[in-house]
Amino acid sequence: KGVEKNEVRAADLFQEAMDKGDAGAIFYLAQCYEKGAGVAKNEARAAKLYQEAVDKGIDEAIVNLGLCYDRGAGVTKNVVRAVELYKKAMDKGDDEAINNLGACYEKGEGVEKNEVRAAKLYQEAMSKGNINAIHNLAFCYRHGTGVTKNEARAVELFEKAMNEGIVDAIHNTGVCYEFGTGVAKNEVRAAELYQKAMDKGHVRAIQFLGNCYEHGKGVAKNEVRAAELYQEAMDKGHMGAIYNLGGCYEFGKGVAKNEVRAAELYQEAMDKGVVFAINRLALCYGQGRGVAKNESRAVELFQQAMDKGDVDAICNL
Repeated sequence: KGVEKNEVRAADLFQEAMDKGDAGAIFYLAQCYEKGAGVAKNEARAAKLYQEAVDKGIDEAIVNLGLCYDRGAGVTKNVVRAVELYKKAMDKGDDEAINNLGACYEKGEGVEKNEVRAAKLYQEAMSKGNINAIHNLAFCYRHGTGVTKNEARAVELFEKAMNEGIVDAIHNTGVCYEFGTGVAKNEVRAAELYQKAMDKGHVRAIQFLGNCYEHGKGVAKNEVRAAELYQEAMDKGHMGAIYNLGGCYEFGKGVAKNEVRAAELYQEAMDKGVVFAINRLALCYGQGRGVAKNESRAVELFQQAMDKGDVDAICNL
């Protein structure tokens, strides 16, 4: 404060202080290496420094080291070790560690799965001011994970997390408004929230906003804009958008009709695990749209989609 921001200078000063025996500086230098702030990003170096800081009694470093093990960042992934560190940090009152431990219990990673314990930990972390825990607890109430399902409570928590700056919560609040889950259905509000989340870099919101434009939900119907958004989401790695864009090409929505391109996109989406794309690709093979007609291949794909729970495929088969 009071000086121009200079991450390189900051990292140099942390290194200098560490060399003079300042244990706290080890933690701050580790953060620099973890984020690539003022130094070249080096997760292995960051993990070593976090370990050194922990060994020197810097409590703030415990949860950071736990995250390294949780994610396999700079160390071999070891969720059991991460859980040990989260518990150690939790005992010292670290709200982030409490939230992270809750996630481990929810997923059954590093500990035996216990959704009730997870929800209680999210509640505890939230009470200590952890904003990520608000969002996690919202999901618990939305799906009845470890708590009695309460969609209205979920919306309250999503909105609270959204107001605290959690971008995922903006999108998830939008989903609640779009489908009337725990709140009165309001597609206009949903589209506004998807746009807001998209503006903050949320990729999934791009795909959801594309769907709004494709079907005229909360915005004026605009298939060209929908196709543009699906393309943008696809380019940013959203797998579901590949399937959506395939539909645009198959039916000529917002783009020139191109069944070959549609089949290619369905194949790509299927290869990336999008179940609905299997059924669409099967229809392409069954009717010879964009690919050579191959009824036996179509049956194989319908069966595959059916086995994965696609109801439409059951009807088609």
